[in-house]
Amino acid sequence: MRRLTWLLVGSLCLSASPRAAQAELGEDSYLLHTQVPQDLFSRLLLWDKTQREWRVPRVGENPGQKAPILVVHLWADYCKPCRKEFPIFRDLAEAFGKSHPGKVEFVFLSETFSSTEMNRFLNEEEARMPQTPLYYDVAESFAKLVRANCPSGGLTLPVTLLLDEKRVVRQAIIGSMISQRGVLAAGISKLAQLRSSSASSGLGTKSLY
Repeated sequence: MRRLTWLLVGSLCLSASPRAAQAELGEDSYLLHTQVPQDLFSRLLLWDKTQREWRVPRVGENPGQKAPILVVHLWADYCKPCRKEFPIFRDLAEAFGKSHPGKVEFVFLSETFSSTEMNRFLNEEEARMPQTPLYYDVAESFAKLVRANCPSGGLTLPVTLLLDEKRVVRQAIIGSMISQRGVLAAGISKLAQLRSSSASSGLGTKSLY
């Protein structure tokens, strides 16, 4: 009887181990190698600093058309970690703008549509924000893409995606960037280096992993 009990326990442990290993990967790992359709960038709305409201971008104002490397950041005004980490993104955008001019673009996608809420947020935080355009994720197109590729089907803000020139996710970070600033910076630098090497050799961009 005791032997049978141990066999049953061992069987349960073995059957559970793949799930445990899968859980240890983290949801951000499931976003790797996800293809982001280019047309998603054409659906975004742009925050008009003068009119203080969202509007349709004019010619040349859509993101993702010039720089080969994109850092797409999903956030919302009600997200507390988002508020804390904007100075980090401001510094990163400035640093890579100088070290890799025209090569890296930071795209900030708000999940907050209300102009009233956006105005309130910017009145409080604008001095800490990156000096780059702000966009609205119309119909939660990017948010839905994240949910579709995460096992839980949920969305935990903030979410940061590093995309290569083919708009494939090469690095994904779900949650606060405060402790992972170096991870993102290293990922951007490595992708820029890989792209430069591939361009000089005539090959496509390699994967970070």
